Amino acid sequence: MSKTNKSVIKKGIRKRSFVWTYFEKDQKNQTKCSICYKILPYNNSTSSTQPHLSINHCINSKISKKSTILLNDDDKSDIESGNENSFEETGHKKLNKLLINFIVGTDQPISIVRHPDFVNLVSELNKSYKMPCINTVSKKLIPLITDNLRSILMLELKGCHFITITCDVWSSLSKNSYLVTCHFIDKNMILVDRNLDLRFMSEVKTAEYLFNTLNEIFSEWSISTKIFALVTDSGANIFSAVNKFDDNVLKIPCAGHRLNLVCHEVKNYDGNGKLINKEITESEVKEIEKINEGKLEIAKVISSCRHIVGSFKHLEMLQKKLREVQETLRYETKIKLVQDIAIRWNSQFDMIESIFTNKTALDMISIEYQNIKDYLPTANKFKVLEDLCDLLHPIKELTKLFS
Repeated sequence: MSKTNKSVIKKGIRKRSFVWTYFEKDQKNQTKCSICYKILPYNNSTSSTQPHLSINHCINSKISKKSTILLNDDDKSDIESGNENSFEETGHKKLNKLLINFIVGTDQPISIVRHPDFVNLVSELNKSYKMPCINTVSKKLIPLITDNLRSILMLELKGCHFITITCDVWSSLSKNSYLVTCHFIDKNMILVDRNLDLRFMSEVKTAEYLFNTLNEIFSEWSISTKIFALVTDSGANIFSAVNKFDDNVLKIPCAGHRLNLVCHEVKNYDGNGKLINKEITESEVKEIEKINEGKLEIAKVISSCRHIVGSFKHLEMLQKKLREVQETLRYETKIKLVQDIAIRWNSQFDMIESIFTNKTALDMISIEYQNIKDYLPTANKFKVLEDLCDLLHPIKELTKLFS
């Protein structure tokens, strides 16, 4: 026999041996795939079995050989026992899944798959792995994992009898609006929370539009008849939207949001989320005016704090000076000055606390810097800041507890 014929025979034997790792003869002229258990015809050749492995399970002789180094003992036993999920989590499929987990879990852009440094790193770790392109990641791998997670969540929801929804209209940095909905379910005495949707809001966020959007989401997940309660903030539009649902659905305002509103201004709303206009007596008018005078003084103190923090935020020289003075005074707790943000809960308390904590350091710095001295609160105003800290600290702790 010639050398050429021998090499052809050996090559054929290698192909057959790789195929029979995943197939077993079932009956005469038939074989059964040990991964998906599909019955295929067999006529003393692997012509029908090889395409099945390649197309349906992404397995060829090269992957079969190289991917064995990725298998642990449990994986090998699964393959040997014919477990239908045996090769689904091994080889390139497993690495693709880990790649998607990395991109999603670390908030990486999909374009990282073509970044030379990242590609070189992955290639060095596993030279047999071929990095998928951007289109494959965005149009195939991510949707595949999403569909799997959706199926699992659908099964979870199917087993629930009562579901509570929390929803909030959220704006991204690009000012696009989304409706975020979450659900909390009690299954086998375990409290579970899941993200249901991140729905882009393409229209003006009226109560009718929000109501219809929520109904669409509930219908897609087949939970319309299982809604026990809806939790929202006190925005007039979302408040009116949830009130359009049946009376047997509880409408619960978010306690954390209400608590934050109380710190600013107390308002009364009717069942439709509209502000209630109420007639008040002359004595009530005087009481409100007195309260407003006190609020005006507090507002002036807070405004001074904002000016001081703003000066430090815009001048690196002042920030360095603050650190030096803190070291000189041997501050046990060295905290930076915090800027308050209107939409961030408790940020005003954080700003006031940072100013009050650094009172002595700011006194020393104001001797050298006139712009700090001009806005530094007096002893009486620092007493106001101290009282505000005492008042607002429990509210921050309670908000953290709610969170």
